[in-house]
Amino acid sequence: MYMKTKLLTDIKYESARDLLLTKVRSVLSEEVALTECYGRILAQDLYARENSPPFDKSAYDGYAFRAAGDLLAKSGSVIDPGTAGSLAAQGVSKPEVYKIPSVGLISTGNEIIDPDDNTQKGKIRNSNRYMLAAALSKLGMASRYLGRAG
Repeated sequence: MYMKTKLLTDIKYESARDLLLTKVRSVLSEEVALTECYGRILAQDLYARENSPPFDKSAYDGYAFRAAGDLLAKSGSVIDPGTAGSLAAQGVSKPEVYKIPSVGLISTGNEIIDPDDNTQKGKIRNSNRYMLAAALSKLGMASRYLGRAG
């Protein structure tokens, strides 16, 4: 008996998003040394803790933070060199950042062969595994190959 399979294209965007969100866990945060934070995403708003500089010199340097609630960086912003310097100037040595996501890669199809295997009729080399791993690495994400299905 033929069983009709519902294709992904048969699902409305909102339904697909809601289904995906039921399967995804929230990204946790961690405190990481400022020297290791470049490119990481802040998990909290960070405000000035103290006046910087602690004396009237900003006319010469061109910047100043006041401890009366100046926002240094918003949650969700990427730590760049300027942000790192601002955090260091405020004595923040371990900001709370989101953990780096880890992505599992699965290859599908019985036609897939490894790159070092000899080509055969009806088979293709598993190039997507390496392309996706490289793309994730470029985004700063870890990946783990979970094998082949099918």
